[in-house]
Amino acid sequence: MDMAKRRNLPVITFVDTLGAAPTIESERRGQSNQIARAIQAIRNHDKPVISVVTGGLGSGGGMAITNISPEFLALDDAQIWVAEPKSASSILHKIAQPTVEMVKHMLKEMKCTPFDIKKLGYPLRIIKSEEDLRNTIRNIRFAVLQSYQRQNGYGETKLHKLRTRIYRSMGKKAIKISQDQTVSKGGYISD
Repeated sequence: MDMAKRRNLPVITFVDTLGAAPTIESERRGQSNQIARAIQAIRNHDKPVISVVTGGLGSGGGMAITNISPEFLALDDAQIWVAEPKSASSILHKIAQPTVEMVKHMLKEMKCTPFDIKKLGYPLRIIKSEEDLRNTIRNIRFAVLQSYQRQNGYGETKLHKLRTRIYRSMGKKAIKISQDQTVSKGGYISD
């Protein structure tokens, strides 16, 4: 991001990560601060920043390299989550090694397909993943060019305002979704 800012260039990221390492050692090394700085750098970049989720977008580590606003792109078979499903299942069931069935159930409950995320109101454009990889690449290229043209037309000031507004509204949505999905007894996800 620093080099792109110095050279006045747009940025394209391709995202496929489970996310940040959930360890105390990672936190001691400043993982949270680095994630926050990366998100801020994306938000404050003067030129278009285009992110394509090609596999998984997980937790803070994924968010650190994904520009959510004014839109982000994802293949239709990608997965997007706040916590990696195995970790989330482990937390929910209070066991170190959840069963495959527990993880599958968690994955379903998390509603982490691009279609689910779009229904929640996030600014996501879904790209069709094809059997033939060349067609998928063409679809990605077309979507990236469209996103670049839209963002480049905003101008720096409008792009900054739009990113700020979308990031703030996402925080409000996340809080509302969290409140809607928890039940008063034990804080478990409702069925």
